[in-house]
Amino acid sequence: MQCSVSGCKVSADSLARQAMNFGQPWPSPAVPVAYRITIEVEEFIKRFKDLYEQAAQEERADIPYHQLGEVPVLDRWQALNYPPLEVLLDQEPALVEGLIQWLDLETLDRLLPGPATGLPRFLVNTIDRAAIVNGWIRIEGRAYSHPGLAQVS
Repeated sequence: MQCSVSGCKVSADSLARQAMNFGQPWPSPAVPVAYRITIEVEEFIKRFKDLYEQAAQEERADIPYHQLGEVPVLDRWQALNYPPLEVLLDQEPALVEGLIQWLDLETLDRLLPGPATGLPRFLVNTIDRAAIVNGWIRIEGRAYSHPGLAQVS
């Protein structure tokens, strides 16, 4: 897996998901920076498969409570009868891209567990897009410098 912030390569443990208020803009003077995570499809399957299967099971159970048209990505997934992740990646990569965004917090937790000790340099705040190209999954969005580190001289 490869990670970058503002176009500069960083280690995966320098990124972590923002724990609270995910997706909300930060107040000034914080400035968002672009991040990118690139992971091979096979590695993504290893990290994500059990989460995918659990989410499929939960969505099946929620069918009676889900209105068609409410969440198009879930409508499409249901219409395909929640196929195995490998099948979906092969036959409907655009749907997997949508599911990555739908399961944004869970996806980031699987990819960015954070550093073993200390604080991460950046807190990922959004998944703005996901793309599957030539055997790679690319996830992009906004992150912020960790405020606890900004105060360290």
